[in-house]
Amino acid sequence: MEMHAHVPKMGRTLGHWLLEGLFIVTSVALGFWVTQFREERQNRELAARILKGLEAEVQNNLSTLEPFADIQDRWVDALANLGDAKDRRTGFPVCPTSSTACGVFFATRPDLGNIKSSFPLFRRAAWDTAVSTGALRLLDYDLVAALSEIYQMQELFRGNMEKIGISSTDWFDAGAREAAVRKLYMAMVELQYDERQLLLPLYRRSLPLISTAIGRR
Repeated sequence: MEMHAHVPKMGRTLGHWLLEGLFIVTSVALGFWVTQFREERQNRELAARILKGLEAEVQNNLSTLEPFADIQDRWVDALANLGDAKDRRTGFPVCPTSSTACGVFFATRPDLGNIKSSFPLFRRAAWDTAVSTGALRLLDYDLVAALSEIYQMQELFRGNMEKIGISSTDWFDAGAREAAVRKLYMAMVELQYDERQLLLPLYRRSLPLISTAIGRR
């Protein structure tokens, strides 16, 4: 009768287990590194797009505001020198003469040339996009602070612009002309200050900061 010897198989050695564990740890670490690398690259690309959008927006708002600063200066001077004249023609049918605050508004407004609105209209889509997507966290703190101040001042400008009483009843009331014109003048002076002392310097200071940040990407 033929006999067969059975040799028991040896289990995996400690070295084998260590090597297998090393492979697993290396694979996991490599996966994390690839994911992090991809995320950082996407963040850099997003930050670059956001910065270019903000640069274009600030430049556009600066270009929009610059001609209005001179217009606003002439407008405030015309208001200050109008006096009690109530027969100035406006060329605007709703309030044809300077007998009302509405009429004073149009009678003293300088020639706007090719400009279609009485006041500058500022863009803020790039800023709102950066805020809503959380992309501001990818930008330098000092730059974000400077940009935040710009858009806060734009809101201040908008609030002062809304003080001009187009929707107020005394805007068209000849009997309330004196008080309404005073309110108009005060609002126009505030807008003049916002343009000359706040927005123009902020735009001009922020553009080099944005350009520098773009150059680092």
